[in-house]
Amino acid sequence: MPSKKQIYEIVAMQLSGGVPQRSSKFTDPRPVYAVMDTLRDRLVYDFLTPQIYNEHFVSSSYIFTYDTVPVLFNATTNRYYSDFPVKMLTLPRDMQVYQIAPAQDVSSTFVRLSNQTEWMFKDNAAIELQGNVGYYADNNTATYFRINPLVQSVLMRLVTAGQSIADDDFYIGNDLMDKLIQGTFALLAPMANKQQDMSNNNNG
Repeated sequence: MPSKKQIYEIVAMQLSGGVPQRSSKFTDPRPVYAVMDTLRDRLVYDFLTPQIYNEHFVSSSYIFTYDTVPVLFNATTNRYYSDFPVKMLTLPRDMQVYQIAPAQDVSSTFVRLSNQTEWMFKDNAAIELQGNVGYYADNNTATYFRINPLVQSVLMRLVTAGQSIADDDFYIGNDLMDKLIQGTFALLAPMANKQQDMSNNNNG
């Protein structure tokens, strides 16, 4: 499966007409990555959305595992929480947070809750989540209900956004790779043509 770096190298070679030289704008991967990440996330969103609505699952290729995410305590709100370690796609039904579980016991998956359900737990000891830990998530954090204070870290399985994927990690499936390469090339080609025109003008 192609990595982020491999996709970049293919696009950069196409834009430069070969291996990018030092004078090429595309020896710096950052502007190419910015375009790639935007297109990649759109393609992956379109690919995963029917799975979520029709089959209630997400292709495992796009789920990244983070196995030692710290559990923190907010004394002001008296809540335990974790900061998400990466940026994620925003998917229907909040499926970008695919699983949270204790790092020591992955089988004890936490129960996803709406962030509107906090009022149900306030001063109501009868609600026990059937013995499970509950959580609700926003863009940056997961907040826990009924978590054991001794749990110091959790495992998270997340649908990671392109900007948070390392160069050598899996980036996009083979079935979407060509669309990503073609789309990135189409958006950056004017920059390559402009560079060539400037070169021709200097030689005239």
